Amino acid sequence: MLATNREKWHRVPVRLWALTLLGVTGLGLSARAVEPSDFVASRAVAMGQNVLAASGPDALFLNPAGLGATNSYALQLDYLHANDADGIVISLADSLSNPMFPTGVSYRYFSAGKGGATLKGSIKDLAVAFALSPSIVIGTHIDYLSYTEDKRDISTFTGDLGLLLKFGPVGIGVVGTNLLKVDTPVLPQGIATGLSLGDGQHYLLAGDYQWAWPGGKQAGSWSLAGEYLLAGFLPLRFAVTRDGIPRDGVHVTTYLSGGVGFITKNIGLNASYRHDMTTGEGLWAFGLTVYAN
Repeated sequence: MLATNREKWHRVPVRLWALTLLGVTGLGLSARAVEPSDFVASRAVAMGQNVLAASGPDALFLNPAGLGATNSYALQLDYLHANDADGIVISLADSLSNPMFPTGVSYRYFSAGKGGATLKGSIKDLAVAFALSPSIVIGTHIDYLSYTEDKRDISTFTGDLGLLLKFGPVGIGVVGTNLLKVDTPVLPQGIATGLSLGDGQHYLLAGDYQWAWPGGKQAGSWSLAGEYLLAGFLPLRFAVTRDGIPRDGVHVTTYLSGGVGFITKNIGLNASYRHDMTTGEGLWAFGLTVYAN
């Protein structure tokens, strides 16, 4: 999120390139439109889940080190909808109480297929970051997965480790994802790294690349994302992502995504959309954020 009139925007780029008011987001599965990892905050949908664009509540799902990229207390509620799926995301990120140890928690509930026939359950998230200096932040993120997927019960933990470096307008990030292996092909282990460029107030450009953890099946995915704050209160976002992960049952595809927001000192509204260029399916996301100084 770009700066409001109350704070500067320090966000590390994630993995898409932003361009318009309205974006498109599709997921990579032939059996249904979404997967558990698609249920994230609305801004993250618009920014293509780029790991370097993540901060505040977004960082809970993408790069835990991003919790230290802002100085705020944010409570957020997001609703996501695809043609056969719905989800709710409730998240809280606090880098204000103790800026050296930013923390965040979230609860994600989702259901896909008639009555949750193909996917139904929840993910609980806990993330903690440690600011080694104003320019160096490390973070860890733990997920508890509890859901039914295609009549298979998943109940396990996994987690991520992240690093964020900030040198003036340039940001560099590295994230290890799903470091505790999960017995499902749609949550592969991997490493993501990226680069961002932003003035901390008006614009952000970010790119990232992700590849498989050694021994995995991922051929490689990349994304480019952008965000621009218009008139000081209207963030515009767009992204393009090439998902080259040949996971079981998941097609390789390109996503276009984008969104628009409205930001004041104490409140934020977001609307985002992602489009799958292969299947034509889309994902809508709407978010409400309350900030405290």
